[in-house]
Amino acid sequence: MARTRELALPRRSQPQGAARPADAYRDLHAAFIGDQPALIGSGGSVWTRVGNPLTVVTPFGIGSRAADYSSAESRFLAPQIDGSTLAWPGITVVCVVHGVSVADGEYPGAISILPAGAGEYYGCANLSVEWGAYRNVLWRAGDSPTAITVTGYGGAARHEWSAGDSLVIVGRWDKSTVTLSMLRNGELHTRSNAHAYGWRSGAHEVAVGGYVRNGNRMMASPIALAAIIPRDVGLDAERRLLADPWSLFAPIQRRVPLPGAAPSSVPDITAVIAESILSDRVSYRATLNYA
Repeated sequence: MARTRELALPRRSQPQGAARPADAYRDLHAAFIGDQPALIGSGGSVWTRVGNPLTVVTPFGIGSRAADYSSAESRFLAPQIDGSTLAWPGITVVCVVHGVSVADGEYPGAISILPAGAGEYYGCANLSVEWGAYRNVLWRAGDSPTAITVTGYGGAARHEWSAGDSLVIVGRWDKSTVTLSMLRNGELHTRSNAHAYGWRSGAHEVAVGGYVRNGNRMMASPIALAAIIPRDVGLDAERRLLADPWSLFAPIQRRVPLPGAAPSSVPDITAVIAESILSDRVSYRATLNYA
């Protein structure tokens, strides 16, 4: 009988079909992949499709976007959460966007946990890609309108993206310090600041692709991944997620045949992690386990 060995291969691309969280993210609250209706995590079983989000192909995989910013509501909703009883010690959001398309005076939401029906732009969390005074990615965490960008806190400092950019974004908050980090076309930008607030009380809408406030604020840039983790994952995990956002999901299991005469010559790949992220490159380290 042929001998085989099972390999756990880390994900390097968007899962297609069924996926489950990696062991490090078993508490994942909700994840959205491309245009799949399956809600991965503990928040529910499916995303509710609202309006007619468009499905597009990006270098990151399948993405979803609205036709435009304001003409129609086009997004995905998860089951609501109650900020009054929310016991999360913090929050992390992860978002992958390709081909940023935002016009001057637009404020589309990417990942939003906002008061249901209130038309508000802060509550539990809101990650948006905006063009106000500057082109910024804004991360608002907790019951505060104050946003952090990768160049400022409480006020934008300069332009942070250009049309067509690819962005991998991780926003974190441990209820005392807020952090926003972003790979912009592979270049790392990051900023942290003191930010001590609580959760806003009442029912909150959990949305990917936009929110409604004085009209529709939909995301016309394709979102390939959006995820909500109910804690601050910390710096090391943040760097790994920036290098490979698909590491949120369980490794790919593969069985490979072993040569009968030399089984010890085939290593078992037990881990591949991002060892360092520099402004112009990402270095990886592989751990091999020989039988």
